[in-house]
Amino acid sequence: SLSIAVGVSVVATMLARALGNLRQVLPNASCLLVGPPDRGVLRKGNGNTPPLLAYGRIHQRIERIQRDVGSRFGCAAWNWQDLMGGPGGSYGWAHANPSLMGHDLIHLSPDGYRLTGRSLAHSLGWSP
Repeated sequence: SLSIAVGVSVVATMLARALGNLRQVLPNASCLLVGPPDRGVLRKGNGNTPPLLAYGRIHQRIERIQRDVGSRFGCAAWNWQDLMGGPGGSYGWAHANPSLMGHDLIHLSPDGYRLTGRSLAHSLGWSP
């Protein structure tokens, strides 16, 4: 829809401006953009609940913007949502044992954050 296209354009413009400023001040700094994790939707039963993958798809678009814009400024990207299994992965994390997702389907559990940290460290070569 038009509002999503406008939102994508605004996010890309703001990120490019921020990374341009970063490169002016710190032209040789390492840069890693971490995409958002997956996010689920709690069913409220009132008919006003968004589709189950609504936020997951938005987060997927945000990660693509970060990857595309960041590459123009020499920034690497890490896809947190892919670690979780892509859009909808939050539901699997919520039902894992132990649970890796909070009951709100937005925040991770402590185990989920630990797994994320280990995975990011490993992808950066910081762990065995």
